[in-house]
Amino acid sequence: MPATQKRTRAGTSRRRFLAITGLAGISGIASSVWCRNFLPPRAQWQWKGVLFGADVSIDLHGIENAALARDLTQRCFIEMRRLEQIFSLFVPESCICRLNRDGHVSNCPLEFVALVTEACRYHSLTHGAFDITVQPLWKAMDEHNFLDGPLDAAQRDAALAKVGGDRVRIQADRVSFTDPDMAITLNGIAQGFITDVIAELLLRNGVDQALVNMGEYRAIGSHPQGRPWHLGIRNPGDLSDAEVMDSVPLESGSLAVSGGYGYVFDPSQRYHHLLNPHTGENLPADRSIVVTAPNATMADALSTACAVIDDDAAHALCRELACGLRIYRSGA
Repeated sequence: MPATQKRTRAGTSRRRFLAITGLAGISGIASSVWCRNFLPPRAQWQWKGVLFGADVSIDLHGIENAALARDLTQRCFIEMRRLEQIFSLFVPESCICRLNRDGHVSNCPLEFVALVTEACRYHSLTHGAFDITVQPLWKAMDEHNFLDGPLDAAQRDAALAKVGGDRVRIQADRVSFTDPDMAITLNGIAQGFITDVIAELLLRNGVDQALVNMGEYRAIGSHPQGRPWHLGIRNPGDLSDAEVMDSVPLESGSLAVSGGYGYVFDPSQRYHHLLNPHTGENLPADRSIVVTAPNATMADALSTACAVIDDDAAHALCRELACGLRIYRSGA
């Protein structure tokens, strides 16, 4: 759940928690990778860009034609940018900004309605731990001067009174709030949703081996070497290029990471952007949540939800929804 607002220590810090291992190839240059079982080499193409302030990439395999690879990645780029404009809090006339400003928005693009619908579904599935209406609490924290101490109970309760994922209404192409002064953020699910959209675009165009990173990761098929993709795990919050501390295999599935270290409100890093929508509280910022799921939208939402609840509750939630969970702590 990355943020690009004024206090962020590094817009890509959550992404830097992951290190893709076992990949070869440079943007715009095809290279051959021999599988260990001596399958024919498959050309690889890599595209890199930025989405919501974070580094993103697409690794394509099995496309021999350079023009086709460039055309396909260009189409992915155009679609990525189109969706970013719909979901961004920094585009004044985006659907989300109009909804937050007016309390309702009509004639919404299908993708906006679909994503808000999914967000409401995950609010229910996570027993309220995932809540896109947490934005008023986030705003209160972001505007508060923590040099004067933390938010007091009255300030926190006033912000929490505007939070409630069950108070979002969806009717055809209209989204609205039941109460005034509510607002949403899609930062905890939009990257996963866009990752899935791009992956489905590639699948429709015959791609059977790729790794898509639009803020969360989705693997299409296996690595060309006949094994899963391996995502190397670095120490939580480590912005260096240190060696990985663990590795997560991924094959025809998705992975997402959430950690409070990505955006902190105070110099001590005690208060951060992963806020419990029921209590307004944080768990320690050096805790990283890694969720594997069938699709990136689910992985993204669950990693956000698990980041605001304790370890036992997070494990119980992922078992309930048949998803994988790993929890890391700095220095552990």
